[in-house]
Amino acid sequence: MRKILIAAGVGAFLAATPAVAEEWDFVLINMTGNRIAEVEVAPASSARWQTQKHDPELKRMPFPAGARQTISFDRDANACLFDIRTKFADGTMGLWSRINLCDNSYVTIRYTNGAPTFIGN
Repeated sequence: MRKILIAAGVGAFLAATPAVAEEWDFVLINMTGNRIAEVEVAPASSARWQTQKHDPELKRMPFPAGARQTISFDRDANACLFDIRTKFADGTMGLWSRINLCDNSYVTIRYTNGAPTFIGN
């Protein structure tokens, strides 16, 4: 009986523990025509922005149009759709919404007829 109570207690504790964020990354390809100074990522429509983590072995910001950069962040274990926000070197901002980062390890951002668009692969 005691073993059952201990097992039940452990199970209840694990169920009550919040989901742990895991480090995640993707490659961002900058086809916007602008130099990117900063990248932030948030679960879609949440506004819980987190700035890209900087790995000393990775390139630093800003990165020019036509370049690619590995973007690292902490992913909520339950989220796959993310918004990506950029700050460009000229101070302007860009926003790309509802990108599935679970299924796409490369994301190309651009503007098409003035609107932010992306291609995931």
